Amino acid sequence: MDHECTLNVQHGTVDCMNNRWPVPWKRDSPPKSRAGHPASRRCSSLTYGRELTLVATLAVLLLLPACSRAPAADQDRADLQRLMEKYLDSIKTADTKLAGEVWSESPDLVVVTPLGRFRGWESVKENVYVNFLQKTFAERNLQTSNLEVHTTGSAAWAVFDWTFTAKLTSGQPFTSKGWESHVYQKTDKGWRIVHLHYSGMAPAAPVVELTGKPILVVRSFTAASDVVWPYDTKQLQAQTVAEFKVMLGKDLDVLAEAPPAPAGKVYTLDVEVTSWNPGNAAKRVIVGLGSGREAADIRYRITDGSDQKVLERKDTIRTNYYSQGAGSTGTLAHPFAEKMAERIRNAKFR
Repeated sequence: MDHECTLNVQHGTVDCMNNRWPVPWKRDSPPKSRAGHPASRRCSSLTYGRELTLVATLAVLLLLPACSRAPAADQDRADLQRLMEKYLDSIKTADTKLAGEVWSESPDLVVVTPLGRFRGWESVKENVYVNFLQKTFAERNLQTSNLEVHTTGSAAWAVFDWTFTAKLTSGQPFTSKGWESHVYQKTDKGWRIVHLHYSGMAPAAPVVELTGKPILVVRSFTAASDVVWPYDTKQLQAQTVAEFKVMLGKDLDVLAEAPPAPAGKVYTLDVEVTSWNPGNAAKRVIVGLGSGREAADIRYRITDGSDQKVLERKDTIRTNYYSQGAGSTGTLAHPFAEKMAERIRNAKFR
């Protein structure tokens, strides 16, 4: 005959009713658990099973968050990789609509570049994409290397090296290299760039050999706030120093920085680009002169150690008709140096 029993969870016992459990004690007495009794063994087994199930359930609940975090982190990295590819495409095409899918619309967006510091998407769109990428270059290509991406919750950041190769609207080739960092924030539209900072490579420090002659320190070139200047000003400074050493080395020691303890007089050259015209490659090829050539207006001055002006001039400099592209310094570096060296020779250094 089958025996029908129920498990009393509250007391952890087995209740057998209607005399269906063959026990040796009276029907109105609860069964006494005794070692080796079938009821005792069944209760122990059921209680142990309950505890094991509870422990297993708790373990699963504790492991679930860790298991879910790994796929989430992998998904974030994949999304950020797609965002980086979209960012590079937006630079290549100078497409402001595509760029709008990359950058944050928050007013807290900040971008720091050699061109200036820009806050908010509208400022980035106007100054970086329109004035710089669209108006300065006919072709653009930005490549990355040594990319590192890190995520933490709804924030992430990336650092990488970059190489920018392009063609100016004048047809001249252009190349520059440097480092860049991004800060990302996860929004309801996905990941977006909330901060960017990039800088170009500085020229190697030259070996300083002083001869006792007056020292001319050539500072890094600057551009007026309304001028989009596409060339690397540090590289331009380095090339000007090198050319001045040839053109003016007989009378001056030319350096990029003042020595800590100069023995003689020290003069400082400051140069500002006040306008720039990229020119027209077709006109330059056909006629070799006039508006077809790349040109810039510069204002420069030389001061002595007491900040007194020794020379101050404004000149319009045009590239030589035979000049070819010169990478990150353009075709104006040599004409700049030539014109300024001519003025410096005629200046009266006391």
